[in-house]
Amino acid sequence: MKEKVEVVEFDTSDTIEEAVKRHRVSERRELRSALGVTLGELMIGSDFETLTRDLWTIDDTKNRIGHQIRAKVQNDLLSGSPHWEEIKRMRGDKESDRKEIASLIKKALKELGYDEDEITNQRDLALAQHSTYQLLDIMKNEVAKSLTGELINMPIWTGYLQQVTGISTLTASKLLYLVKNVTRFNQPSKLMKYAGLAVIDGVSDKPKRGEELHYDPELKSLLLGVIGDNFIKSGSQYRRVYDERKKYTVQHRPEWGVNPKTKKEGYKAHYHADARRVMVKRFVMEFWKAGWLASGQEVPTKPYAVRILGHDEEPDIVGYEPWLK
Repeated sequence: MKEKVEVVEFDTSDTIEEAVKRHRVSERRELRSALGVTLGELMIGSDFETLTRDLWTIDDTKNRIGHQIRAKVQNDLLSGSPHWEEIKRMRGDKESDRKEIASLIKKALKELGYDEDEITNQRDLALAQHSTYQLLDIMKNEVAKSLTGELINMPIWTGYLQQVTGISTLTASKLLYLVKNVTRFNQPSKLMKYAGLAVIDGVSDKPKRGEELHYDPELKSLLLGVIGDNFIKSGSQYRRVYDERKKYTVQHRPEWGVNPKTKKEGYKAHYHADARRVMVKRFVMEFWKAGWLASGQEVPTKPYAVRILGHDEEPDIVGYEPWLK
């Protein structure tokens, strides 16, 4: 039976040290080094950018603790397997195939009678008793409330981002923080390039040794690694773009279904990555348009495909709707 975690309310003038003491947290040093600020400093007189950075830090710290706890739970279970020594050896070998390691771990856990649900349950139990994690959760909720108060005054949030399934307060705040003012991009293609979604000479923009990046890697990671995956999992309005693109490429690009390393068929990663990218680019296009409208200005130009190639302009999947008429 899970041990009940006592959640004590405290006012925003508490320093982290005082809050930690009240919650009898033994990991005081870890929390102070991770955040480096008092709870009062997080909440009092903070602007949008400060709140976003603070929420970002808290969320990343929470996720790191969660991953560490899950890894420990899994390793504790695996230590009773006859495959444990081989798993450790493969993990230490840089040449080992990650998929082979994952397959062996799955086999070992199955032989021991454990599945993903059991690991998740044990992780959740451990986190429920992890005082630092619980305090971070409280702090995250408090900062998120203040951040929501900031977002409610932003037309781009109320008129567009809030309507998009898969966009949370945290992801919207990160997106707006990284992009700054959408109107500094007078063409959607410039925002695409800044986000690392541009195609240069038929190839996606990627880091090259010795060359300066042409895009913001944090923004690209947020769009493809977080927002894109959120859209797929949550069944966002933009999910249909992913499904339609994937269906098309499966039919017309059979060579993508062959693993470039093993040459085995049934490879799905290329189809997924391509469809996710197309979906995210559609979202960025409409986000750019909504940003201009939210600023009270007309959209300065049509997309390249419409303006230059003569394609028909498709209706917005999620259109900008001013909150106050």
